[in-house]
Amino acid sequence: MKEDFLHYIWQSGQFELSDLQTTKGQKLTLLRKGRHNTLAGPDFKEALVKIDKNQWAGSVEIHIRSSDWIKHKHSGDPLYSNVILHVVWEEDIPIQREDGTYIPCLVLKHRVAASALNTYRRMMRAVDGVPCAFGVHTIQDITLRAWMDRLMLERLENRNIDFSILMEQFNGDIQQVLYVKLFRNFGFGANHNAFEAIATHLEYRILLKHKNDLQDIESLLFGMAGLLEYIEHPDTYTLDLYRRFSHWKKKYGLIPRSKNALHFFKLRPANFPTIRLAQLAHFFFQSQHLVRHLLQNTHEKEYLQLFDLHVSEYWQDHYHFGKPSKRSNTGKLSKSTLRLLLINTIAPFLYYYGVHYDKQQYIDRAIHILESLPPEHNHIVTQWKNLGLNPISALDTQALIHLKKQYCSGKKCMNCAVGQSLIKASYNTTEG
Repeated sequence: MKEDFLHYIWQSGQFELSDLQTTKGQKLTLLRKGRHNTLAGPDFKEALVKIDKNQWAGSVEIHIRSSDWIKHKHSGDPLYSNVILHVVWEEDIPIQREDGTYIPCLVLKHRVAASALNTYRRMMRAVDGVPCAFGVHTIQDITLRAWMDRLMLERLENRNIDFSILMEQFNGDIQQVLYVKLFRNFGFGANHNAFEAIATHLEYRILLKHKNDLQDIESLLFGMAGLLEYIEHPDTYTLDLYRRFSHWKKKYGLIPRSKNALHFFKLRPANFPTIRLAQLAHFFFQSQHLVRHLLQNTHEKEYLQLFDLHVSEYWQDHYHFGKPSKRSNTGKLSKSTLRLLLINTIAPFLYYYGVHYDKQQYIDRAIHILESLPPEHNHIVTQWKNLGLNPISALDTQALIHLKKQYCSGKKCMNCAVGQSLIKASYNTTEG
């Protein structure tokens, strides 16, 4: 059992409330259970209780065992000096204040319905990655819809934190921040970190200086990726990029990343980092003003056109330097890849921009993009579909991905509307 279960039981009042007594036999009346505190200090603040004939205002602290008070080093901590009630699953030792008086204690062990406890334990024992798999299909649509709307906003807010960290790192240069984010997302999972490192160490302003020369841009990107350091079978194109990058590396003081950070294994050739970098080079050759482009466009079709990319002639029949391939490649991004860029780069950026600069139209545009795109196809979404959930847009699938990663994986069921609903549905006041 985790404390969050007791937090929910206490906050929702889903325990036997009649004939409440402290472990010292004092009559207990709950006038106000308090406000849940997610910061340092007691679990519930601003509570109001009556013990025998005396009324007390203060905080409530919740533990599995009363001895956790000592284990968590609350004794002598001034933040806990106004605790008026200790709520526990079981009291193994009585807890005293610094002045020697006992903190009134309420035990919940025999006041919670067995059905609710069994449902909770069933979720905690789950090993398939979705603790509520046995009952999520029973949740009312209105409850699930409201919860998914909140999850989507949580996901966007989490991404706002990422943008804020980058804004601080790059001294408020929003062009550089978007550039780094775009690079990271062009890594598409396997090469996220490697691509982000390239953009972090090759400033956007340097690429802008070479906006009219595609091979200069290619030399900078491939060179910073470490792909020009050693090539077994160099050709004319390769040697030209190497010569160019050697000059720019010295001029700008660039330090190439290790090519060992790039992953080719288990990727389809069209997803090789060489092809992705060639696509990025073409993107920056045709679209230099990133932020302006994203703010001026108003429809997802315009954003998709922005990423209507190709690769230079060399990469139309190569996947590695110096190794021609019989398979041709235009370098065009697939529809699913384009949609991922809208979902993971453009919509989060527009949402951040709208929040950061207090411009509601960009927040609305971000939400509209996600609502307009079809649901994603990945193993997480498939898992939810198999449990009876049917997302109708990318807005839904993003919410479900967030639910799986932020709640299910850590079994934070008592912070989830689904888990709470299942406990509530199973609760029977005649048991326990």
